[in-house]
Amino acid sequence: MILAIHNPQDVTLFLLDGLQRLEEKYGQSDWVGLISSGGVIRHASGSVQHLSAWLPNYPASFGIALSNSNVGVTPHPKIRANEKLAIVFDGMLDNASSIRKKLFEAAYDLIFDIDQDIVLTLLTHYLTLGLSPLEAMRLLFMRLPGRFVVMALFAQPYEQLLVGSRGYPLALAAAYDSVMVSFDLPMLKQLYHTMIKLEEGDPLLLCSVSRDFLI
Repeated sequence: MILAIHNPQDVTLFLLDGLQRLEEKYGQSDWVGLISSGGVIRHASGSVQHLSAWLPNYPASFGIALSNSNVGVTPHPKIRANEKLAIVFDGMLDNASSIRKKLFEAAYDLIFDIDQDIVLTLLTHYLTLGLSPLEAMRLLFMRLPGRFVVMALFAQPYEQLLVGSRGYPLALAAAYDSVMVSFDLPMLKQLYHTMIKLEEGDPLLLCSVSRDFLI
């Protein structure tokens, strides 16, 4: 299960509430949590109890949590992060080998020879070229054919949460003053009865705390 959450006050309570409700339904689970706090991506892993002790130390407007337990769902998303950005990726790229070769030629050393590291490295590269997070995501989907979904949490140059998919369903749910997005629709429906399916295509900027754009 993957949750991406935005709350203008502090995301941590809403993030933990969603995780605890899933744990009550499916039993003990291990989680990876990431938030954007002070312009830096911070992450922790462990049980919900571990996250409940860790997250309140870093008030944040944006957060992502990923379940590492098997609860009968087909997608097996992977999470990758550096200080500037965090991504959740699931699916398969069609031209991974050619993109990987170009990254090596540009002096980028991939830590792991896998698709999600290609996505993280490309987005980071686009940011260094001066592109905005939305421009970086759009260029990513222009260059990478395949069937995949990407959720990207940017801490720099400003905090933004973006999603994009090709061949995957995405849904958005609202609760209180928070927004959650997931491509695990059955799980999201367990948490919130009302949700909106998002169309495939161009990446979507869900929320931002930049000076020029705020939703």
